Amino acid sequence: MAFQPFGYAVDIRSQMTPRAVRSAIRRRWRGWFDPIDGSRGWMIGPFICLWRSALDSRGPILLAVISSDGFGSRISGRAGSDLNGIALMVLLGPAILISMIGAVQAGQGTTTWAVGWGIVLMLGLGLTLWWGHADRREAEPLVRFLTDVVTVSGQSARMSRLLEDAAIDITLDVDGHRRKGPVTAATLYDHLLEMADGGVLILERRSEVCMQATARDGGFALEKREGGRREHFRAVRSGMPPGGGDRLLFSFEEAVDACLDYAEGGAVPSTVGWEPMKP
Repeated sequence: MAFQPFGYAVDIRSQMTPRAVRSAIRRRWRGWFDPIDGSRGWMIGPFICLWRSALDSRGPILLAVISSDGFGSRISGRAGSDLNGIALMVLLGPAILISMIGAVQAGQGTTTWAVGWGIVLMLGLGLTLWWGHADRREAEPLVRFLTDVVTVSGQSARMSRLLEDAAIDITLDVDGHRRKGPVTAATLYDHLLEMADGGVLILERRSEVCMQATARDGGFALEKREGGRREHFRAVRSGMPPGGGDRLLFSFEEAVDACLDYAEGGAVPSTVGWEPMKP
């Protein structure tokens, strides 16, 4: 696996013109100071920057350029965790080292002092780069948001379900907060779309009968309960041998389909199998 401290590459194609892409993004993103976490940002010319929180400016960030590719638009850039903080650290690190060398040459510090602080600085920079690599998938909700806004897929079976306004007879809990008001297919879709790593969505039919989707490592882990502790199951990808980590993760689209099918009382897609979890 490549070392990616500055996030991972983003390359999204759209049939919309660059101007239409920018308008669509502005219609969907949140205001800068909206207290609810969700995609927000700025656009200057072809450049776009997205982040999620009104309070945490160091959170996941997406930086990209919107350009015309002859058939529509292309959005290319990088998405990762705290890209601005990592870039600042990388730029300031060499400058601080040069300042310390200058201080030693001017007699304002000893060589031992400079070497000691240089080691501390390099260790700090190394840890920052590693954390940036390890946490890069925290930006996945921003990429999902952008893809959803600019990708035309209005004829798909999933999109036709999302356009239905009928309320679903199910209770929805998002990150420990029970949602008030009716739950629709679009409600489920929007919550999964904006869910950050570690976020949890629970669909409850009745007490001890529910399904759970947890955002993890750029995908979603699924579980369901059909009664007591002995009736607790986790979703596995059908046809994959035991031991593979990927067999426990599903894409955003697969998670949406599974949650919609469960909420509407149907069978989940055939790609999803279930195995008991230890009580």
